[in-house]
Amino acid sequence: IIEGLDVLDESTSLTLYPNIKKNKYLEFEAEFGSVLVLTTFASTVSSSVKKAYEEAENIKFKGINFRKDICKPSLDNI
Repeated sequence: IIEGLDVLDESTSLTLYPNIKKNKYLEFEAEFGSVLVLTTFASTVSSSVKKAYEEAENIKFKGINFRKDICKPSLDNI
């Protein structure tokens, strides 16, 4: 079961992969592999990256793993 989707900021865009399903209790469940894409918007790249990591911390499910290099090449050149 994926927890924390209900506390994401309303300006955060969330795309669910086809391997996500709702159970009989209307909870989202991750079946396998990549499950979602989280996109944030802010006035600067670094602010948006910071917000993305903050939002990702709200999401919890068994076996969660997320990238730790979001926009790293872009931030290294600023």
